[in-house]
Amino acid sequence: MLKKLARLFLLHEPEAPELGEPVWRQSALRIILISGISLEFLVAAHSSWQAIGLGLFHIPVIVTGFYLLLAAAIYAALRNVRLGAGFLLFTIYAASLHILFFVDVFEIAKLGIIFAYSAPLVARLFFGTRSAVLMMLLNTLLFAVLLRNQPLLNPLGPQYSITLPESHAYIQTLVFLFFNLCVPLAVFRALQALEFRGVQLAVNNQRLSRSNSVFRDMFDHSGMALLICGRGGHIIKANTQAAQLLGVASEQLEEGQNMQRYLGIWGRKPEELGGERQVRRPDGQLRWVTVQPRRLEHDGNFLVILRDDTPLREAKLALARSAANASYLELHDTLTGLPNRQYLRQRFEELGPAVEERPWALLNLRLTNLRAVNDRLGPAIGDALLRAYGQALAEHLPADAFLARTAGVTFALLLPLEPGEAPEARAQLLLQQLPRELALPDSGLAVPVPVAVGVTAARLDEGADEALQRVQTALELARNLPEGSVAVLDQEMEQRHHRLLDLELALRELDDSGLELVYQPKCLADGKVLGFEALLRWQHPRLGAVSPAEFIPLAERTGLMHRLTDFVLEQVCRQLQRWQGEGCRLLPVAINLSALDIVRPDIVHRLGETLARHHIPPALVEIEITETGLIRDERLAAENAQALRERGFALLIDDFG
Repeated sequence: MLKKLARLFLLHEPEAPELGEPVWRQSALRIILISGISLEFLVAAHSSWQAIGLGLFHIPVIVTGFYLLLAAAIYAALRNVRLGAGFLLFTIYAASLHILFFVDVFEIAKLGIIFAYSAPLVARLFFGTRSAVLMMLLNTLLFAVLLRNQPLLNPLGPQYSITLPESHAYIQTLVFLFFNLCVPLAVFRALQALEFRGVQLAVNNQRLSRSNSVFRDMFDHSGMALLICGRGGHIIKANTQAAQLLGVASEQLEEGQNMQRYLGIWGRKPEELGGERQVRRPDGQLRWVTVQPRRLEHDGNFLVILRDDTPLREAKLALARSAANASYLELHDTLTGLPNRQYLRQRFEELGPAVEERPWALLNLRLTNLRAVNDRLGPAIGDALLRAYGQALAEHLPADAFLARTAGVTFALLLPLEPGEAPEARAQLLLQQLPRELALPDSGLAVPVPVAVGVTAARLDEGADEALQRVQTALELARNLPEGSVAVLDQEMEQRHHRLLDLELALRELDDSGLELVYQPKCLADGKVLGFEALLRWQHPRLGAVSPAEFIPLAERTGLMHRLTDFVLEQVCRQLQRWQGEGCRLLPVAINLSALDIVRPDIVHRLGETLARHHIPPALVEIEITETGLIRDERLAAENAQALRERGFALLIDDFG
């Protein structure tokens, strides 16, 4: 019920702004009309009943007429507020004049004028101030009647009097209901709307304040130079970036100065200032600035974006100046100024017939301590070391040699040889001539320059890429040589290197099908067999039988040794289990653990778990630790060895500890 009444009287304010007639006006008008017609029903009914009893039939007709007017006002109010309010004003004045003219008792008749006094308030609520003032002026005429203090003549004659025995009570009740209930409720509704709008306004002001703060932050920290200008070009607001670009203080820009003063152009509208132009700052500096004006729709002002194109122009100018040096940049290293790998390839291809007439050597030199220099002294010192070493190399080369920087720490040389001179001898001579340390300019530091050197002879039957790959292989071989040594890639070394590469690839792709164990008896001088030693063999379908001397060191170097050890251990336990199942007398089998295996954190658990899974006692597996001089963590190796002894394994350790 209450919800229906609230909807009828429009008591809830809309959250969104209203485009048409305010809801509170519609609500206030409905309150006056509906409460009036409802509350005054008893007065109208009782007065009509009394009038009929006295034979005054014109009074019910008048009452009915007023009810019809109020009903028409309600009907009109549901469709048009102003039309409904017009009906209400007409009804107020009609009631006031009827009481004033048709009630014979003047003291009672004067109460009718009080109804007219509500007209200015009603007019102000629903029509505006002008209508209210007009009603106030009109009411002065009625006020003059009161001042005259004389009864008015009934224009229709005494027979049409509406005076009843209870007229005083009826009119007082109507005045009470209208001024104490109907009008106050309507005013309360208007005040409620005003309070609601006040709260909304406060909330909106807070939101607007936050939005302004966000806008100011975005405006000041947008990363772009921004101005807000009026239609005439005067500056309203400027951010710090704009002030820095134009070379003035932000406060000076916001003093109403015209932005055309700073852009050096007058007589144009803001929207006509778009494009790139040269701006002279107060300090005399010239800047190239692109101006982009954007009209703001809500107030007609302009947002002007200023972009500093000076660095871009300078870069374009520098690029234009370097266009002639494009081929130089393409073929040279930017750090050292030396030829790069591409230039070296071209130079090698150009040798052609010269290789047939005169032998040439191709060298690679790698600075082996550059990473340590970068980590300790910084990349700037590392770059200085590269430049200094490249200069030192160039100073010790013959005129017809060719020096290039082909990688981060690698220099390459094409060196002519004397007839019968070996490439490694020429490389060794050059290495002796080069300084062992370099004093870096501007830093006062003397930095050692150890190098690894790989060398090979240039051949007629190869291209540049093949030659560079061969000398790179030689440089890789130099990793395993002492400092100051030269790695030479001759045909035998090249074949061996290729075989190592093939073996490493095959080892990484290896499955267990290519591996097998052979068991070599361990005998006394009289021929008595004391046990066996498990030896691993590898039969590759393409490489054939691969010696353990080849693949064991390779497995250790590539981190694949653990896999081979696990295979050997698994196969030995299976073989012992088979011999046990066949009823053979079991003898100990020795397996080899490398220096890498003995420092495995899981080696003790791995051995124990494998033997337990196959039900083999530790006494049947002897462990021989080889190459103990290569053990990197002697403490862990000793702990693992002790743990294996405690579990019952027999350990054979040569030169341990």
